[in-house]
Amino acid sequence: MLSAPAMYQGIISGIADMGNGISSYDPGAFPLTYAVEVPVLADSGWAISGAMYDFIRKYEPKEWREVQVLSAVSSGVGLVVIGTGKAPIRTLEEMKGKSMRVNSLEFAVALGATIKDMPMAAVYDSVSKGVIDGVLTSLEPLGAGWKLGDVLKYVTLFMHPEQPTVMWYNAMNKEKWSSLPPDIQKTILDTSAEYSRKIGLTWDDQMVSGLEYAIRAGAQIYVLPPAEEARWAAALKPVTEAQLQKAADKGGLTRQYVDEVFAYFESRVEYWNGQQAQNGVKPVFDRIREVLKREGIK
Repeated sequence: MLSAPAMYQGIISGIADMGNGISSYDPGAFPLTYAVEVPVLADSGWAISGAMYDFIRKYEPKEWREVQVLSAVSSGVGLVVIGTGKAPIRTLEEMKGKSMRVNSLEFAVALGATIKDMPMAAVYDSVSKGVIDGVLTSLEPLGAGWKLGDVLKYVTLFMHPEQPTVMWYNAMNKEKWSSLPPDIQKTILDTSAEYSRKIGLTWDDQMVSGLEYAIRAGAQIYVLPPAEEARWAAALKPVTEAQLQKAADKGGLTRQYVDEVFAYFESRVEYWNGQQAQNGVKPVFDRIREVLKREGIK
């Protein structure tokens, strides 16, 4: 019923009773959420999504109060994927001036890329026709869903959580939510935390399958060596600071409050990282390294 950029307002207005969307399609609408979309040391989509849901329930940010958030999921664990169609990017110098579709402005600027704002549905044709050089992304879009592995002939991996994430949400129209019987509301909320983590785990699965798809499609996979990783990490170091400050500025919040929110989020990421083994969840970076080892990619 609604395109992705129209989803949030469509739920508020009642065009749809409920829907699935992404925070980045409404720039500036969710300022406090910026504080939990920064790079953190999450081991899996399961863990970071558990922390994302905890953030929503603890702080109940006013930016989300016009809807009932049912699930809060991170889009990934911050693995940096540079996919290009014509020539590989293996150093910071090779990134400069390249036209890239990105989710995070600050992230792209730090790496020297030229930003191209376009919906994901337009990326396949734009890369194949040379309209853009490539994407700064996760591994998931390379797979069977978007099939970018068909046109991204060169894929460079920075195997560290340095890329800002975004929040995927399932949300319900507030009036429709209020019309539900209390016992139904309780049942939904009782299961929302568990299913936020389970949805996060599907991101891990899609990241692994996206890498496998790109390899089958013939993409050249390159893993940044440690020395180059250090250079990229240094270039990206200001990104977290810039995003936390943006959360304060856009939300009219004190920086101290934003830092407290971020510290809470980091503590919940650490908590859910620690719960992975007993829940049968394997860190996604380990899963990716297994694929690379199997394919003889160092």
